[in-house]
Amino acid sequence: MNDRLLPTLPATIIVPVANPHNARTLLQFALDLLNPEAEGRVVALIVTRGNLEEDSKIIDKVEPLIEKMREQDRPVELLTRTSSNIPRGILDAAREESADMLVLGMQQPVAERIKLGSILENVIATAPCDVLIYRAGTHSDFERVVVPVDGSVGARLAAQIGIQLAQKRDRKIEAICAKQSYEGRWVGLGRIDQSLEGLRDTSMVKRTLINANFPASGILGETNDRDLILLAISERTRLERMLFGDFTSYVLNKAECSVMLVARSIPDSRWSGLLQRGLNRLDMRLTPDEQEAMMREAHDMTLPGSDYVVLVIIAAIIASLGLVLNSSAVVIGAMLVAPFMQPCVGFAVGMATAELQLVRRGLSALLVGVPLALAFAFVIGTLADLQTPTTEMLARTQPGLLDIGVAMMSGIIGAYALARKNISSALAGVAIAAALMPPLCTFGLELAAGRQDTALRAGLIFATNIVGISVAAWIVFLWLGIRPHWEDARSRSRYLWVTLAAMLAVPLVILLIALASRSDRTRIIWDKLQAAFDDPNMQVVDVRVGEQSPLKIEATVRTPQAISSGVVTTAERQLANELDTPIDLEIIEQRVVTGES
Repeated sequence: MNDRLLPTLPATIIVPVANPHNARTLLQFALDLLNPEAEGRVVALIVTRGNLEEDSKIIDKVEPLIEKMREQDRPVELLTRTSSNIPRGILDAAREESADMLVLGMQQPVAERIKLGSILENVIATAPCDVLIYRAGTHSDFERVVVPVDGSVGARLAAQIGIQLAQKRDRKIEAICAKQSYEGRWVGLGRIDQSLEGLRDTSMVKRTLINANFPASGILGETNDRDLILLAISERTRLERMLFGDFTSYVLNKAECSVMLVARSIPDSRWSGLLQRGLNRLDMRLTPDEQEAMMREAHDMTLPGSDYVVLVIIAAIIASLGLVLNSSAVVIGAMLVAPFMQPCVGFAVGMATAELQLVRRGLSALLVGVPLALAFAFVIGTLADLQTPTTEMLARTQPGLLDIGVAMMSGIIGAYALARKNISSALAGVAIAAALMPPLCTFGLELAAGRQDTALRAGLIFATNIVGISVAAWIVFLWLGIRPHWEDARSRSRYLWVTLAAMLAVPLVILLIALASRSDRTRIIWDKLQAAFDDPNMQVVDVRVGEQSPLKIEATVRTPQAISSGVVTTAERQLANELDTPIDLEIIEQRVVTGES
């Protein structure tokens, strides 16, 4: 067996010690399991909820135990973390401390039915590292370690942990394989050999083969109340199988002795394991409880109620006035009010979960808010009767790849803020509004002024941004572990429809990116022309670019004085060098006359 395929013992173990009564037992297990070849450490974690009186009681009970262990030169340290969600606090600590294993305690069976509890279930489902769960038996200590083996990856890890515990506490260890009566003896022995192959100190392991048509009862028949049974859960995603009738569930409920579960999250290969551990540090999957809470919030926030309508109208008026007055401060004020984060993120949640009702609600909110904002911008533009666009408006009529980048980042922070409650959703809302409300209002203002060309460019920015935000938020939710629930055929049908919508959305995004990249050329031309007319009284107000060769460029410049042909020729040469193509430049003067006063 190649050494690189061997599982490794943990170097950093986190032990949540919310229950001081079993803290000593769990910490001792963690100390026994530390990798002897690494300078390991055990972190006793207390997740507090901000209740000072209750939190101080737990800390006061745990601190003396930690101090006593430290006096005995045990590598134990105390870590406190405040979080309103206990599983989230444990998972975040595991990532931040680069934990290799979590050690948690489990309650005794109640009425012959194991109760993991919501905290343990959520941690097992989303932990970024191996998880060890201990359920105490009738005796606190054990005389023998029993490892049921079947040749699987999880069984090898359980066998290694069993050997480590047996060595540390000078106990016996026995690997038991239960085979069916019709299977040959060599089959069971091969499974035992496969589970122990390559592990260290396997000579101390007693190998036992039994015939049992029901392996769980056969294993229990070989144990007594002073044993410790080590079981492996090969896939954490099979938590429901553990809870509802399989080998592990039967042993947990029926065994009188102590039981320890090992939930494996890292592959056996050392190099792939290192890579997987690195990726696990970026694994921000939400727990099942967090996913349900986020679904409820997304459902509420996509309702286009009266508050939503009022905020859209106010934001549209403020943004339009800011664009007309050429005031960036007023435009920023509109971003603080605009509620467009709600439908965009809600739509993305519906896409990720295949909830068509949520998708429809998000689209309905957009179909209410977008025309409403556009109408108010058009009215304000009609009343203002702008002859030329302001600088703030011109900034929203030059679509490019950078605009798509801003939209994607806005969608990412919007989705992340909804999922992570410690991040202000107001800040994410401002980022999304910055990508949507100003270009939408510019679209309406330019339409009112009769400048369809610049209006369409502003509309392109808005359309690109809204698609980019939704797609980016959807990707973030998939990264956070949001998936459809395959409960019945109807759910499958929902997901297929949502997938189809995604397939249609991707070409749309590609098309918008292509259009935006084409407009990057216009942006370059615009910037070069403005630099060529190096006079604060001159302003480029419109640029039209043809597709023929040489490239036909027609620019309108607002100026109080005549523009010489030499300036035009110089600008033409600079553009030809920048774009590496022949240029035919025409300048249309828009003369500005002011009084002597």
